[in-house]
This record gives sequence, structure tokens and C-alpha cells, in this order.
Amino acid sequence: FNRNDLNSGFSYSGPASSAYFKPIAGGGNAVVNGSSYPLSNGQYYLFTGVLTVDVSSNHPGSNGHWEICIQSNSAPLHGNGSKRPDSPCGSKSTGNSNGNSSGNTKNGNSNNGLNGNESDSKNQGGTDDSIKKAAAAKQAAENARKAAEAKKAAAAKQAAENAKKAAEAKKAAAAKQAAENAKKAAAAKQAAENAKKAAAAKQAAENAKKAAAAKQAAENAKKAAAAKQAAENAKKAAAAKQAAENAKKAAEAKKAAEEKKKPKEINPGGGN
Repeated sequence: FNRNDLNSGFSYSGPASSAYFKPIAGGGNAVVNGSSYPLSNGQYYLFTGVLTVDVSSNHPGSNGHWEICIQSNSAPLHGNGSKRPDSPCGSKSTGNSNGNSSGNTKNGNSNNGLNGNESDSKNQGGTDDSIKKAAAAKQAAENARKAAEAKKAAAAKQAAENAKKAAEAKKAAAAKQAAENAKKAAAAKQAAENAKKAAAAKQAAENAKKAAAAKQAAENAKKAAAAKQAAENAKKAAAAKQAAENAKKAAEAKKAAEEKKKPKEINPGGGN
């Protein structure tokens, strides 16, 4: 298809054997071998090889202007004037068009005049060259499909590998965390045991201190009782001594009284 096919109901997304256009309104970017490839305003570009294209005026942000998104496995030919590459749709001419589709270009999109400044004639003669081109286009489409499938399979394999590695890393991290938690739990348990032993030792020390205090109190009480008994005994001994003194004095007084009552004797030798 070429620029003349770009009507309001047209769009195409799929493989292609070539793409020829001239970006306008700022140029844009294509994707070549997975990397961004800048496209300059006013240059003619010819992409060939294994291509995937998306031509539409309904891309987000296109505002109704025609844009083409391109992914290619090789860099394009490009130039303008006498150096512009030949169109795969016909011979170079100063023809009746100058890429008159208008609008802006975006990364991966090139707003363009498709087949710009080229005649719209195609080789319709049914020659061997046309058959070869059709076969080449078919083969290119098949190659593009296989490349897309291989890329998709490789991406799926890589995603599976990444998922496996992520799962293994997650599992290893979980195991490491579990080991850390177990270590912390063991440390906490040991700390609790140590605290319990320390509390028991403190209580034993308190009990020993109380027992010593009780023993000392008993000793003091025993000594106090002995002292009290000694005092009682001393008091009794003093009382007994006083009673003996009193008895002695009473006996002496009685004897004196008895002596006083006896009659006096008369001296016989000298009487009157």
C-alpha cells in the first residue's frame, strides 16, 4: 500500500518487507535492533529486512494525523534530493506528491507522507520480477513472524528464568530471615533464663540475709534472757545476804536483851 490508500478507514499492523517514507513536523524515532533510532525531518527513509509496522491515524496523541511505528532488524537507507533512496513501489521522479500527510512525530512513530515525492505506480505487469518480489515479501513476512515468535519465546523463557531466580532469592531471603528469627528467639530465651536465674540468686541472697538476721535476733534474745536471769539471781543473792544480816542483828539484839534481864551478882567478900 502507499499514500493513496490512507483513507479514514485504513490501518495496518503486522510484518512488512520494506517501508519508505519522509518524516515531517519534527521527525521521530524508530526501533532498530531493540534500540531507538532517530529519524530526521525532511529525510527520505527506506527500511528493508525483517520489519514490523503499525500504520494508523488513531495512535494515542496523533490527533488524526498519520503515523507509522517501525521495528526493524537493520538500519535504513536515507537521504534527500539526489541522495534519497529509491522507492520499492516505483521509479524515482519529481512526481506529483511531496509527502503531504501532516502532523507530529513521536518516539517510535513517524508522521509522514508515505511514498512521499514518488509516483504511485506499481509494477503490475505480472512479470517474474513481480513474482519474485511477492515471494520475497511473503518470505520476509514469514521471517518476521518467526522472528517475532522466537523473540516472544525468548522473552517468555527469560521471564520464567527471572521468575525462578526471584523465587529462589525470595526463598533464600525467607530462610535467612527465619534463621535470624530463630537466633533472636534463642537469644531471647537465654536472656529470659539468665534473668530467671539472676532473680533466683537475688531471692536466695535475700533469704540468706533474712536467715542471718533471724539467727542474730535469736542470739540477742538468748543473751538478753541470760542477762535478765543473771540480774534476777544477783537480786535474790543480795536479798538473801540482807536477810542473813538482819537475822544476825536480830540474834545479837535478843542476846543483849537477855543479858540485860539477868540479876546482878553481889560480891561476897566485901559486903556492908
